[in-house]
Amino acid sequence: MASRGKEFLEQLDRQIIVGDGAMGSRLYELGVPLDISYDYLNVTRRELVAQVHREYIQAGAQLLETNAFSANRLKLAAYGLEEQVAQINRQAVELAREAAGEQVFVAGTVGPLPGRWAGGNIDDLSDGDITAVFREQIVALAEAGADALILETFTELPQIRLALAAAKAACDLPVIAQMTLPDGRHAPDGSDAVTALQSLAGAGADVVGTNCGRGVAMVLRAIEYLGEHLDARLSAFPNAGMPQQVAGRSLYLMTPEYFADVAEQMVRAGANLIGGCCGTRAADIAAIAARIGSMKPAKRSVHVRAAAATDVPAMGPRTAPEFLSRLKERTAVLVELDPPRGTDIAPTIRAVRTLKEAGADAVTLGDSPLATLRMDGMALGSILEREVEIPVLCHLACRDRNLIGVQSLLLGAHALGIRSILAITGDPAKLGDHPGASSVYDLNSFKLVDLIMRMNRGQNSAGQPIGTPTAFFVGVAFNPNVHNLDMEIKRLKKKVDAGASFALTQPVFDAPTMQRACAAAKGLGIPVFAGVYPLFSSRNAEFLHNEFPGIRICDAVRQRMAAAGPDKKQMAAEGLAIAKELVDSFSECADGMYIIAPMNRPKMVVQLLEHVRNGQKNGR
Repeated sequence: MASRGKEFLEQLDRQIIVGDGAMGSRLYELGVPLDISYDYLNVTRRELVAQVHREYIQAGAQLLETNAFSANRLKLAAYGLEEQVAQINRQAVELAREAAGEQVFVAGTVGPLPGRWAGGNIDDLSDGDITAVFREQIVALAEAGADALILETFTELPQIRLALAAAKAACDLPVIAQMTLPDGRHAPDGSDAVTALQSLAGAGADVVGTNCGRGVAMVLRAIEYLGEHLDARLSAFPNAGMPQQVAGRSLYLMTPEYFADVAEQMVRAGANLIGGCCGTRAADIAAIAARIGSMKPAKRSVHVRAAAATDVPAMGPRTAPEFLSRLKERTAVLVELDPPRGTDIAPTIRAVRTLKEAGADAVTLGDSPLATLRMDGMALGSILEREVEIPVLCHLACRDRNLIGVQSLLLGAHALGIRSILAITGDPAKLGDHPGASSVYDLNSFKLVDLIMRMNRGQNSAGQPIGTPTAFFVGVAFNPNVHNLDMEIKRLKKKVDAGASFALTQPVFDAPTMQRACAAAKGLGIPVFAGVYPLFSSRNAEFLHNEFPGIRICDAVRQRMAAAGPDKKQMAAEGLAIAKELVDSFSECADGMYIIAPMNRPKMVVQLLEHVRNGQKNGR
C-alpha cells in the first residue's frame, strides 16, 4: 500500500485525529518481562504486538504508532540485535499496517539514542554518525510503507534536530516531532518549549508537540503555552498521570473520563493530534475518541513572542580560585587525596595541613574513585577550606546520582562555599567495592560541564530559575596516554566549549607524551595541570600499567623500578627520583602540576613539593 502522508496532513487540518495509546506498558501488562527487547517482539511474538494494535483500533484510534521506539542500532546492540535494524522496523510497520487496514494511518516510531551503550558514549559520535543511525531506522520504516514518522520522547533539541534532518533527507513522509516538556514550558535540556518546537517546525517538521512527561495536566499546560505562541500543527501524547505504587506495582490510576475532559481542553487550546503515552490503555483512547473524534481544530490567535526569549542568560559574577590566579606568577601545584572510608576526618585534616605547609596551592578530593565508597568530598571539602584555609577542588562523578541528585548536590555545595568542581563521568559501579550498586549516568562529563554552566547562569537543567546563580569554576580530565590524541583533544575542546576553565591530566610517566599533549592542547586557551604520581614499588608500577584505567607506564620507568628492588626504601627513593625528573620536564610545557598522593599518604608528596618550590627559587 502506498503512503498516505498527504492525506494524513489534509485530514489533520480538517478534524482532530485520535492517536493510539501506550505500547510498552501494555506489553508489560500482558506478561512481557523487562529484560528483553520489546522491539524484537515484532519478530518473535508478532501476534502479541498485533493484539495491542487491534485493541487501539477497536477503541477508535485513527493513527497507530509502530512498535519501534528503540529499534535503532545503538539500543538494539544491548541485545546483540544491531544487525537486524531493517528487519525489526520493517516488521513493525507490517504489523501496524495489517491492523490498520485502509482507514487508519500508520506512523513509524523513532525514539532518541541512548547516552551510553556497549560500544561507548554518544558524545564520542559526530553529528554525522548520529544522523546515520537515525537514517538507517527511518529508511526501513519508510520503505516498509509508513504513512508518517513520529519522533517522540526526545529530551535534547540538538538530537531531535539531527533525527529530523535524517528524516527529511531520507524520505518525503510527514514528520511529527515531539519533545518531553516536564514542566510544560521547557525540555529537559533547558530549551524553551516554544523556541525549540518553532525551530523544529522551521526545519521541516509537519507537526510538533509533546509526549510522555509528567502526566495529562502538565501536557495540557504545554499545549496551552504552545498554542498561544506557535503557528503550527500541534500533537499531544501524555502519560496516564503519575504512576503510583500499589501492592508493590507501579500503576496508573487516571480514569478515562478525566483523560477525555483534558483532551477536550487540549483541542480548544490548539492540539490537532491527541493520543496516549505510558500507562494509557484502550479504554482511555475510547474515551477521547468519543469525546473529540468529531471535533475540528480550534481557530487560534497566535501571539508571536519577542526574540529576547531565545537569549542565553548571562553568567553570574565569579572569582577565579587562587590556584588559577597564581598561575600568572608561578607553577601552581594541586595535590589529590581521597576522602576517608569512614567517619574519622582527623587524619585527612592533618595531612592537608602538612601539604599546605609544604607549599601545595590546593587539594583535590576524589568522588568515591574506582567506585569505592568514601566520604562525600563536597562536605569534607567545605570543612577543609574552613579548618585549614586551603582551596579545595572537589571531583564530581556522574555515576552515583541521577539528574535531580546532581543538581541538589551542587546547590548544597555552593551553599557550603565550594567553588571548584572537577567534572568527570566516573568508573562504573561494578568495578568497585559495592558491585551490586547501580551506575546511574544520567549525565556524562560533557553534559555535567554544561549543567554547571547553566546553573552559573541562574537556571536548573529544565530552564527554571534557581535564584542567585552559582559561581563554580569547572575543571575536566584530560588523558595524554591515549593512542588517538587527536580524538582526546576533540573531547577536551568539546568540554572547553561547554565552559571548562582548566584541565587535569592522568598521571604520565614519560616527558614526550606530556609534551605532545600540552602542545596539542595549547590552542584551547585553558591551563593544563600535568599529572604526576610518585611510584613507591615495582609492584605498584606494574599494577598501574596493567590494571588501572587510563594509565600507561613506559618500559624505561618500569625497568628502573624493578632494578631498584627488592628493598622497599630503595624502590620508593627511585620512584621519587623519577617523579622529580618528570616534574622538571613537565614544568617546561604544562601550566601547573597535579600530584596524586600514592596510597593517600602525603610523605612522598611533601618531598616532591619541596623539589618544586626549590626549583622555582633556583629558576628551573
